[in-house]
Amino acid sequence: MNSSAAIDFILSQLDLVSNPLLTYHTLDHTRHVLAEAKLIAFDSGVEGRELELLITAAAYHDCGFLFSTVHHEKAGIEKVEKDLPFFGFSPADIAVIARMIARTELPQSAESKLERILCDADLSYLGGPEYTQIAQTFRQELINLGRDLGDKAWLELQINFLTRHHYWTAYGKANYEPGKARVLAALVRERETMDRVNRELGF
Repeated sequence: MNSSAAIDFILSQLDLVSNPLLTYHTLDHTRHVLAEAKLIAFDSGVEGRELELLITAAAYHDCGFLFSTVHHEKAGIEKVEKDLPFFGFSPADIAVIARMIARTELPQSAESKLERILCDADLSYLGGPEYTQIAQTFRQELINLGRDLGDKAWLELQINFLTRHHYWTAYGKANYEPGKARVLAALVRERETMDRVNRELGF
């Protein structure tokens, strides 16, 4: 199993084939998830073969966007099943990676340790200092793909998502959850202000 070669291969493809409509699901996002997955893995005691499977899944988790913006996890799994045998991954290895990618589909439904790590890495930005900047790239991507998202609708979408979301790992709960809570509180205050202004204006 040559995870390094597999990761280099998919990152090069993501770099070469870019969709201008995708402002959030980019190579930078994949690299960020890959880095966060390694941090959580280290904290969780994941190493050896498990670590190789995890970081390969992180590198491939959004590769389905190369083919489709709808149900990209399914397209990504198909690519994993096509590519990874050439890098020495066994059918059992590929099945583990496929399940990790499948579990990142929203709403997340992680079960195994590796699935929980990848899910937390994928949404680690929710509790990070660059939340606002990254969230705006996601909003723009949704608009590019045909979603009608005015300021009020976008605010409600963020609040509803952050309220329902939870981190799975001890690392995520300790390092991402406090930041996410601060973001959510700020968004709720912003909604209260928006509602008050609208009432004063008679809307």
